[in-house]
Amino acid sequence: MPNRLPPNAILFVIGSKIDTVLMRSTSWKDATAWLQSRLSIADASNLIVCGVCTGTLLLADAGILDGYLCTTHHRFTQQLRQQHPSVNVVENRIYVKDRNIWTSAGVSSGIDLALHVVAEHFGQSASISLARENVVNFRRFGADPALDALMRYRSHCNAVVHEVQDAISRDLSLRLTSAELAKLANFSVRHLSRVFLAETGLTIHKYQTELRMDRARRLLSGSKLPLERIADQCGFGSVQALRACWNKEESKTLNAGARQSSITITRLTALER
Repeated sequence: MPNRLPPNAILFVIGSKIDTVLMRSTSWKDATAWLQSRLSIADASNLIVCGVCTGTLLLADAGILDGYLCTTHHRFTQQLRQQHPSVNVVENRIYVKDRNIWTSAGVSSGIDLALHVVAEHFGQSASISLARENVVNFRRFGADPALDALMRYRSHCNAVVHEVQDAISRDLSLRLTSAELAKLANFSVRHLSRVFLAETGLTIHKYQTELRMDRARRLLSGSKLPLERIADQCGFGSVQALRACWNKEESKTLNAGARQSSITITRLTALER
């Protein structure tokens, strides 16, 4: 184990087969001691800590998870709770992020965790490219936060459809037509429409709409841009078009109150007129 970690390092603590002998071994104690020595540097150096599967237990033994939400393999959640009551263990999750600490439920879900770390630090496009290169799907459990629209329909291996999705998402303000996308794919419009629907479960138009709405939500809640700029950047063309799409797509969600906390009342009023 290194004596020092560089600033902004990302540390992965990998799981292993856990038993009583291992957890009492010198190697385990040495690992927890080393992790404890990193804890005092974590905030100063912006250290990101990722516990994969039963690696979470090692982090807990080092005292790093006290007061944090985390997850681990389902066979060890009760053990983790009993041994470390100050740790907040979450079940039925692929991964959990709490401040600078990420933990995953298993070894394969450590891949999901890593993809989301990449997305957070280098952008969703980089994460999607990495997933495609390694033929990995973006997954979630029922209790997991919803995936962003950009990642939600990428669990397929059709290179042409991925290329079309890349073209759509690259610049939503372009408002690419089905004919232009079909020319890019070297398909007829009808054939591309069939293939796209088969691979993603959505029509091309519906996919474009979901990406535009996702982008609009982000800009409405996280920027001070005027509605005209937001409509243009999201590919709606006008505030009236944005408002019409908003009223159609968001009415049920807004009535339930799920979105209102994240978007200002002034902007909601402007869109709901």
